[in-house]
Amino acid sequence: MKTIVIYKSKTGFTKKYAEWIANDLLADIFDVSKVNIDMLTTYDTIIYGGSLYAVGINGIKLIKQNFDKILMTLLKWKIKSKKKEELTPDEIGMLSVYDKSVDFTREENIVEIINYVNS
Repeated sequence: MKTIVIYKSKTGFTKKYAEWIANDLLADIFDVSKVNIDMLTTYDTIIYGGSLYAVGINGIKLIKQNFDKILMTLLKWKIKSKKKEELTPDEIGMLSVYDKSVDFTREENIVEIINYVNS
């Protein structure tokens, strides 16, 4: 399992914890300012540490902004790890369009809204 520890530290305390965790897990470690989304998708486990403030966790913006992409990449890996004969039709479809833009818009999907407004 490939693990990364990401941290944002104002006083150095969070960095110390991150170093301890990375050392014990033999994980890669980076300050959040050195991380990009492409890096994150190469890891099986992502550990994030930041100082706690009244408004939330310091530096968590990177994870929050890219959460969907990370989850979709993990889902893709899980599906790809299956044997071909074990894949469901939905999983086969997901893999076939994963890296392509797919238009799921359908004009009939607005019928209820139009009917409601017109009533």
